[in-house]
Amino acid sequence: MEKIWFIAFGLLWSVQFWLFGMQRATLLISRNAGIEWKGGGELLLPSWYPVTWLIIISKWGLLFAMAILWSWKIALGLMITGYI
Repeated sequence: MEKIWFIAFGLLWSVQFWLFGMQRATLLISRNAGIEWKGGGELLLPSWYPVTWLIIISKWGLLFAMAILWSWKIALGLMITGYI
């Protein structure tokens, strides 16, 4: 059972990191092209990009459920290492 918690968190963290990298790359592209991010640079992202919020909410929900149902110390540790 413990492996499932770690696999789910690792998957959600990896997808969020990939989506963050996508946003960061489009921000750098828009800066190099001289395009304002608001209104112009945001158009470089795909139309499905708001799914990022679903991933972020899922990750935090998983950490919350992990803290309640399994171990709050491990959930706190994963939260801290997720930021690092």
